[in-house]
Amino acid sequence: MIDKVDIPIGKAGDYEIVKTSPSAWEAFITNMKSPGRCVYESEIITMLKCKDVIMMSDTEGEMREMWSIVNEAYGHVLIVGLGLGITLREIAKKEEVTKVTVIEISKEIISLVWDHYIEEFGGKIEVINVDIFSWRPDKGSFYDVAYYDIWNNICSKNLEEMKRLHRKFARKTGYQESWNRYQCERLREDGNVIMIIK
Repeated sequence: MIDKVDIPIGKAGDYEIVKTSPSAWEAFITNMKSPGRCVYESEIITMLKCKDVIMMSDTEGEMREMWSIVNEAYGHVLIVGLGLGITLREIAKKEEVTKVTVIEISKEIISLVWDHYIEEFGGKIEVINVDIFSWRPDKGSFYDVAYYDIWNNICSKNLEEMKRLHRKFARKTGYQESWNRYQCERLREDGNVIMIIK
C-alpha cells in the first residue's frame, strides 16, 4: 500500500495544495462518478488543484494506479509530471533505483512540492522545469524506465500525446508507461472520449 502524502497546504499562482474531508454524500457521489477512486467518508484527501480543477489527489484508487510503474522501476528513471510527488517518492525509495529525473512544466508546482522530497532523497532526485515536448535530454542520456503522467483525466484524446512521447523517447528508454494508457485505448475502442475526472 502506498502512503498518503503529508505535503502542507499552500498556493502558488493558479496552483494550490488543499486538504479536504468528504461527507458521506460527497464520497458517494465521487465514487459513483468515478468508479475506482475509492473515496471514503471523513478521509483526509490531499489534492493538487489548478483554478479549482483537480489535477491529482492521494485517494486510494489514484495511488493504486501507480503500482505497476513503481514495480517496474530500476536504475535511472524518468518521470514526466511531478504532481503531488507520490510516484517520485515511491520510486526513489527503491534500492534498485539509482536516480530519478523529473520533468515538470510548472514552476508553481515545483515550488509547492519539490522541497518536500529533496530533503528526503537529496542527490538521488533532480527536477527540470521544462515542457517535455520541447525538451531534449543530454546526448548519450539513457533512462531505464520512463513514466508519463501529465493528464488530468482519462481520455481517448490523450493517446496522441502518449504516442508522441513514446516515440520521442523510444531510443532513450528501456521501458515506458503512460498513466492509464490502457483505459484510454479502451475508451477509443468503445467510441467514448472521457471516462473519469481526477
